Amino acid sequence: MTSNVSHKTLVRAFVISLFLAGVALPQMTDIKKPAPTPAAILSFEEYARKDHAVPYILKLSAGKARLVYFGAKHTYDPNDAEISHIEKLWSELKPDVAFFEGADPEAPPAIVKSREDVSENGEPSFVLFLAGRDNVPVHSLEPTQHAEIELLLKTYSPEEVKMFYVLRQIPEFKNGKHQETIEVYTKGVLAWLSAKPGTTGQAADA
Repeated sequence: MTSNVSHKTLVRAFVISLFLAGVALPQMTDIKKPAPTPAAILSFEEYARKDHAVPYILKLSAGKARLVYFGAKHTYDPNDAEISHIEKLWSELKPDVAFFEGADPEAPPAIVKSREDVSENGEPSFVLFLAGRDNVPVHSLEPTQHAEIELLLKTYSPEEVKMFYVLRQIPEFKNGKHQETIEVYTKGVLAWLSAKPGTTGQAADA
């Protein structure tokens, strides 16, 4: 389902991304000061003061090229109105390529056979379903997990990075459907993190 983007001009692109994230890295007094935020990027405080429609949708065009950006809230309900909205825009656009949020670009996305998979993996899996059904190339918007962790470790300790990833997973765990308990789930996340360069050590260290 994934492929390199063709050298020809892309006429239609569909982009889905998370609209709102709820976990920030802890602010500690004994770590290196983070680099200044570029003026074009909002801080968490500035973002929180702004009202936004949900979902946040942009429709851009240049000549015959068109792009639809769908800023989604996370949902694990296949019957959520947001899922139908995504499908409607997809059908109208008939994209040549799609981009989604929530996966390491170095790992091929799982094959999604049904919209019911949304109940386990959220709305990005629905875009994977549509892309697979319509034979549309699909790509992740994320940086590689290796690069992301490497960048975070320049400012935060391994323990703080582990804590960030674990806390970020808890809301998604509660909203999704999982066979294991949250304790087993978070231990798996910690074990995964402990195997990454720069965050080695026992899972209990975090």
